[in-house]
Amino acid sequence: MLGKELADMARSVTRFDRLQESIKKMNVEVRDPERVLNEVARNMERLMQRRVNQVQKIRKAAEELGRVDYRQFEVPRFYPGVKDLETTPEPTPPPPPKPKRRRNSLTTAGPPTTAKPTTTVKPWLVHVDTFPGTSLVNVSLSAVHVPTEVDDGSTIDLAEDPEQFNSTGAEVQQIIELTEALDEAFVSNMKEDWSTAWQFFAHHTGVMRQYPASKWNRMYSEDYFDARLRPWYLRAATSPKDIIILLDNSGSIYMTEPALLTKLVAHTILDTLTPDDFVTVLLYSNNVTSLLPGLDDKLIPATSAYVRELQFALEGVNPKGAANLTLALDFSFRLLEKYRLEATGANCNQAIMLVTDLVPEHEEEIFKLYNRPDRASPRHTNVRVFTFTVTDGAQSAPREAQWMACANMGWHEKFWKSATPMTALKYIPVMARPMVLQGAHPVHWSHMYPDVTVPETTDQLWVAMQRDEQLRRLTLVCFKHDEVHRGARKHYQLDRTVPEKELGQSEEYVVTVSVPVFNLSSAGVAEGALLGVAGIDVPVSQLTAFISPHRVGVNAYIFMVSNNGLVIFHPDLRPRFNGILKPGFNSLDMSEVEQEDVPDPRNLSQAMQNFRDQVVKQYKGSVVLSVRQTYRNWRRVARMARRYYFQGVDNTPYSLVMATPLEYGTECVKGSHDSSLTSAKLLSLLGSEWGPHGGWEVHPNWTYCGCCGQPGRLGLERLSLRGQNCDRELVNALAMDADVTKFFSERIKDTSVWERWDVSSAFVATHSGLTRWTSRPINTVVDSETVKSPVPPRGPDEPWFKRAVSSAWAVVAAESDKAGKRGAQPGAAPHWVVTVPMQDEAESDVYSEYTAAYDADDPWAARRAGLADGWNGEEKPNTTDFEKVELLGEQLASITAALFRGKAPAAVVGANFPLTMLQQLFDEITAKTRLEMTVSMGELDLYLLDENAIVVADKTGLNAGRPLTLVNGNLTARLEAAHIFERVTVTDVQGVCRRPKKSSAAALSPSLSASMLGTAALTALWWTGTPGDVAHPFIAHPLYVCTAAMLLGAAKAKDASPKVKAQAFRVNKTTLQLCDIKLHLHRVGAGLHQHHRGQVQLGCDSKNGTARPGVRPFVVAAVPGTNLVLVAALNSCPAVEQFEPFRTTPWEDATPEGSPIYRKMGAQWPRRRPGDCYRRDDGERNIPHCGGAVRVQVGKDLFGV
Repeated sequence: MLGKELADMARSVTRFDRLQESIKKMNVEVRDPERVLNEVARNMERLMQRRVNQVQKIRKAAEELGRVDYRQFEVPRFYPGVKDLETTPEPTPPPPPKPKRRRNSLTTAGPPTTAKPTTTVKPWLVHVDTFPGTSLVNVSLSAVHVPTEVDDGSTIDLAEDPEQFNSTGAEVQQIIELTEALDEAFVSNMKEDWSTAWQFFAHHTGVMRQYPASKWNRMYSEDYFDARLRPWYLRAATSPKDIIILLDNSGSIYMTEPALLTKLVAHTILDTLTPDDFVTVLLYSNNVTSLLPGLDDKLIPATSAYVRELQFALEGVNPKGAANLTLALDFSFRLLEKYRLEATGANCNQAIMLVTDLVPEHEEEIFKLYNRPDRASPRHTNVRVFTFTVTDGAQSAPREAQWMACANMGWHEKFWKSATPMTALKYIPVMARPMVLQGAHPVHWSHMYPDVTVPETTDQLWVAMQRDEQLRRLTLVCFKHDEVHRGARKHYQLDRTVPEKELGQSEEYVVTVSVPVFNLSSAGVAEGALLGVAGIDVPVSQLTAFISPHRVGVNAYIFMVSNNGLVIFHPDLRPRFNGILKPGFNSLDMSEVEQEDVPDPRNLSQAMQNFRDQVVKQYKGSVVLSVRQTYRNWRRVARMARRYYFQGVDNTPYSLVMATPLEYGTECVKGSHDSSLTSAKLLSLLGSEWGPHGGWEVHPNWTYCGCCGQPGRLGLERLSLRGQNCDRELVNALAMDADVTKFFSERIKDTSVWERWDVSSAFVATHSGLTRWTSRPINTVVDSETVKSPVPPRGPDEPWFKRAVSSAWAVVAAESDKAGKRGAQPGAAPHWVVTVPMQDEAESDVYSEYTAAYDADDPWAARRAGLADGWNGEEKPNTTDFEKVELLGEQLASITAALFRGKAPAAVVGANFPLTMLQQLFDEITAKTRLEMTVSMGELDLYLLDENAIVVADKTGLNAGRPLTLVNGNLTARLEAAHIFERVTVTDVQGVCRRPKKSSAAALSPSLSASMLGTAALTALWWTGTPGDVAHPFIAHPLYVCTAAMLLGAAKAKDASPKVKAQAFRVNKTTLQLCDIKLHLHRVGAGLHQHHRGQVQLGCDSKNGTARPGVRPFVVAAVPGTNLVLVAALNSCPAVEQFEPFRTTPWEDATPEGSPIYRKMGAQWPRRRPGDCYRRDDGERNIPHCGGAVRVQVGKDLFGV
């Protein structure tokens, strides 16, 4: 009866029968997924080849400029810098300020601005419709960026002190003047294709010219950007390489400065690696150990996640013991030889980076034993050696270290006092020499990365967010502590480090094509000098624009992977965590997003390994795999079989994969071709856009017709359908759907069912992206899983659409298995899917709930809900049961069903109605049965569950939207034992956890002595990033006085209460780390169709009045025609058997080493080396330069490794 009531209501308000009759007009055709995928690959290849031709034009222009002696140019005093351009349409350039003299002393202030806009070119910025993204640009010129550590001479006043303008600054200014001629090539490329994104040329000195000119975001006062550390530059400058960083960990560098310098050099070297490289860091003293435990005999791919793990591990290095360099070199050479002989790793260049303070001897015997020249190339060695020594400035460069580098085709650098990490970059031109000498210009494509100007954005934003949260807590606590007038609150406020508008922004993700640019001057040719790198960004959005979702099909998608198996784009790629980028989000392997239906997704089956290997090697074919699919922010799970089609994108390192449902992935509904279709005729079929009783909308992200890819309805209304920018197939399908569903927005004459169920809206969404709805005014809050009219829905991309289709096919599969037949298809009777809002669900994503279980110090969660520990300085009222019922009454439930034409999904219909109406129907139907059984047998519990064991209704009316595991764990275990539901343990390999970070902020312990209170208070406020020096003005700040007073009270108090209050305002500093998150979910099992008629008898044992051993009686029944299951259970019979408890909340799947990244490192999954390999050239022996010593000064902020 319950199923009939729901079905009758849904059929009536959605006019299901009429729509089912209408879709018989539709045609069904067989889709060829291989053809669809091939067309996408060809379109992408054409776009990428166009970008290759464009970047070659920049390269040729730059090499011609390289023949010119830049020293003949006058030194310009000002240039258009990326941080100083105007953003107004017609700016009035201010007079250039008087440059300041460079200071020699260290300072904590941010670096000086390196660019001032010229007053002659008027580089104002505007929005250009054809340019990708939303940046304001100037397409008439380029802009320049100079790294902070590169002296451009802009801070010296020549009139006052002309001798201060050193040669380095003059050369940089002249290079800027010389490269301005590249604007001609930039503008030419833009005119050829107005969709071209950022173009740039980076000189080996660090000067980068970017076109079109734009103003960079100044989120931080410090400028950390250096083009020479960008992946596109590094990938084009060198071939793939195996790198061993030998880090001296002996007691000789125990002093703070040498130890810090060695870590800084190692940190910088790691920054120069790309996913095509392999690396390890070995610590040597009395013995040799890996920086990361368990990886002593392995090199790991240098993905951003692995590199970050290595860099964080450097912080924990503690030098001790005596240095045994001979042992370290022996171990390193043997490890590299193993990879060379096995042709694994990068399978190209190999190098040892020795970072030490002392080289006692030449170690000639080791080099004779392991690094003799090849017999085929008697002038070449297998392994290059680069030495970086930290030595007092008064001492000369160690000859032993110089000899090691020069004798092994490497480079030597000396550091002392203070050092710039950019000095370590000098090894890159050495590795590039073979390529330059051979005159090769290989084209390189980078891995996907965010188009941001601040490296390590994640870690910097996370620190800033914690600082802001500390400020907020101090302000709130002190305001309440002082009990001052509310108007005085402003005296306690300090500016936030990170504005709210900076969080949650969507970065543009790009891949970049780049080529090396050679110095073709006579000196440059002789030395094999690299002039720089030219590159062009290709936004990922331009690649995905070639994918037509309506051609791919419902519950099908296309994704791209690199030659390393890393994901470029994928619908399940979730790069953000609490408003910021996840650390190492672009290091996700394809086997981690396409998870097999196995207990441990990291333990790949042979089938998955073969599939991954074929994709990486750009083979063409298909394979069928059983996988898991999670929905609703990891609240629901389904098991399914998918067929994967794959092939490579020619002349690139990328491969495409198309995933389709095995049962219905080859059939689709096709619209009839109408050559007379016009925009006016289509809009007439669609009808009134919005009226008092309903409306329509098309998919806001699909391009039907539009100039330059305008999505959604804009193209339908602005352009003729005969235009070449129209997707004719999609438009014809839309016209057909509009004709079939045109009755849906008509006014309903009989509203009795609407009124009885208090239905707020009914809707239909079609495969072409059209959504129509009929609604009536009602004050309700709609859950995010239901349709939010009149918000434009996304049709086939909405979770309720996909779930309705997959649920219908799950029923077909279950019935086919029961009957022993295959090839069945959905029948005429609909399968209704009932959905209720989930309780206690975070608003952003599942991770906010995960992190709450690990640590209360979640700044982003605190911004959403007050203090992270739930206390906002005032008493929180308790929520009564009545209020909970009222809260549920304000929410909407939904009921949906899919319509098919043959096997092809054609549409999904549904309705929204108050959750209280569903609860009322449940109470009415079960009241009589519950009363009779309670009188005769004892207390009876009744639950109405969906296919994932989520409570839809129960006798209390308070548990709707909660998993049964949280409501009745014992009953859940019994249902599992009877196979009514099966437990599915899912693993989210994109998890992020917080790790405690050691800091001086630990001085905030409430047990401090009174004499330390001033320092503690200053420390607390300094850590919040308060502006200004922590000196006299700051001590007078009310926030400081309050903090000191609270700490004083905590120190003098005899009881624990003040200490607890003092501790409450403290934020524990943490760092973010990748981790695996596990969660128990449920799905309906095979036992439901076997036991739903009451095979399990209900009632206690009649002989002794107790339950039979191990049984608490229950009975289940599937609600016909729906996804619901009715469960009745006696709770009056004592349970003899106690079931093992299981987790009901997400948890971290910690490994013994502390991070799942170690398991990934040890996997050594196959990969394909990109392009050609340039290892050696005979001309290198004629180049005498192999390094020297450098003396520079740098601010102390760069010591933070």
